[in-house]
Amino acid sequence: MITNNNSIKIGGKPFERGQKIGTFFKSKIESALSIWEKHFFDINNVRLIDYVEFIQKEKCFQSIIEKYAPDYLDEVKGIAESAEISYPLLYAWQLADENYWLIESFKNNASIEKEGCTTFGVLKENQMILMGQNLDIPCYKNGLQTILKLDMGGMEQCIFTQAGLLGSFGCNNSGIALCVNTVAQLGHDLNGLPVSYMVRKVLESSTIDEAEDKLKSIPHASGQNYLLGGHGKINNYECISRQVKKIPLEESNYICHTNHPVAKENVKLTVADSFFSSTSKDRYCQLDEFLSQNKLKSVEEIMKTMFQKPVFIDQKEPVKGIATFHMAYFILDQDTQAFYFDLNGNAENFLKIL
Repeated sequence: MITNNNSIKIGGKPFERGQKIGTFFKSKIESALSIWEKHFFDINNVRLIDYVEFIQKEKCFQSIIEKYAPDYLDEVKGIAESAEISYPLLYAWQLADENYWLIESFKNNASIEKEGCTTFGVLKENQMILMGQNLDIPCYKNGLQTILKLDMGGMEQCIFTQAGLLGSFGCNNSGIALCVNTVAQLGHDLNGLPVSYMVRKVLESSTIDEAEDKLKSIPHASGQNYLLGGHGKINNYECISRQVKKIPLEESNYICHTNHPVAKENVKLTVADSFFSSTSKDRYCQLDEFLSQNKLKSVEEIMKTMFQKPVFIDQKEPVKGIATFHMAYFILDQDTQAFYFDLNGNAENFLKIL
């Protein structure tokens, strides 16, 4: 087991992996859930414990997770045990995207916070891939940044996430990388697999075709865009339930996405306005312009762009009730076999991870 303050490298069976994660990040996970509890009440005027009881009583997502991702459920149980955290509470924490809309089933007039993510992918002339994303989310999550380097028994995953959460995005040692961003306009499905489980499931894949098959065959709980890259290919997939709209590169050598639909079949969909949905098209246009002019050809150019508004959302003063910060970005450069992370200004470069 290799560790530093923000990351851990581990192996073992799912429950054992969870135990190691829970032990190492115990204080960070405790802090995450304590902060979440306070924030949850401030935003929704509902006690988190009551909401967690609702999720357990209704068995939300339990059968779909047991069917498609039982190993990751065991990992969550291992984290809960070793971190000495209530398992039902940690189970609810895994629903990072689903909690935004599931709370409405519990209390119809609850507020919904959003996350603002921008993803991009570039296929170079030598067929190598340059891709990545940023993650701009509510300020109360600052300090929860975590990186997991996992030996899955031959398959290795490098996952960015929040303390105690299965995964937000990442890559594996088969050269497959996955970025995600919320597309709430697509809707939701209680019979779908939550996003954090889907991320880990897709990153079990050793080929693009295998990863695509998982996205198409497993139902999705939350409207989400998945940017999938590797082996000389980059594709976008707008997903909800069993509906998956593939957005290939086509004539250009790049693709990008923010928080609104771009697939032809989905562009007419709308959702109640939020801070992130209202900035989505501006962020998309800025990034699309840079990519179309071939301005993003190096990691250095991308880093600079990721910290420019409107692509970069860092709103310390609340807008529509939300104060945000730039939690992280990651960039995968297959040319140099480098996987770059920036954790709110603290850069960590995991060279030769692929």
